[in-house]
Amino acid sequence: MKLLRVIFSAVLFVVAFALVYQNRDVFMHKFSLSLDLFVYQVGPYETYNIVLGGVSFILGVLFAVVWGALYAYSSSFQMRRQRKRVKELEKELGGGISEREVHLTPQEESRVSVNEGQGEGDAGNQREQQSTPFETPPKP
Repeated sequence: MKLLRVIFSAVLFVVAFALVYQNRDVFMHKFSLSLDLFVYQVGPYETYNIVLGGVSFILGVLFAVVWGALYAYSSSFQMRRQRKRVKELEKELGGGISEREVHLTPQEESRVSVNEGQGEGDAGNQREQQSTPFETPPKP
């Protein structure tokens, strides 16, 4: 698998190099770049297509990195706030819910007793037939 990845990368590199080499006139084309803001004028500057493409790519990567960092920070902030809320709710309940305090509906109790009574061979078929405890039961 590792060898296939290396071969694929090498072929991709050769094809990309051939594409750039055969179309180098497009990349090396010079043009004038300027910006007129009515009050202040920037340029004109002579530049190549390849420079403009490279700068655009780098700015796009930087934008994606900053966007991802802000998203990760906001997610971690939200998780901290939710963990704090869970701890507050656990304190209200008196230290959390133990296994003895969990109350099951009669349908869930029957599922638990059926699960305990079956062997491992039937477990796969049983999972397909029964819904999980988090699903709503079918309406009669």
